[in-house]
Amino acid sequence: MEHIQQLIDLIKSETLADDISEVIQIGDNEINIVLKPGADYAEVDSAVGDFQLEYVHLEPQLIINYVDENGNKFNE
Repeated sequence: MEHIQQLIDLIKSETLADDISEVIQIGDNEINIVLKPGADYAEVDSAVGDFQLEYVHLEPQLIINYVDENGNKFNE
């Protein structure tokens, strides 16, 4: 999906590069955002939400998981 790739590209931008190790697309409507140790989950979540609303306009069914480098989820 073009919109998901656009969001992934925005997430990987310099704005969030210090907090994110990688972004992994899982299927058509889910991504995992891997946070670096010490990253501020709330700050990254807020920025990603802003990107979704302002730039990408993704469908609400997109699932975004925030995980640490061991795969543990932040938003469960």
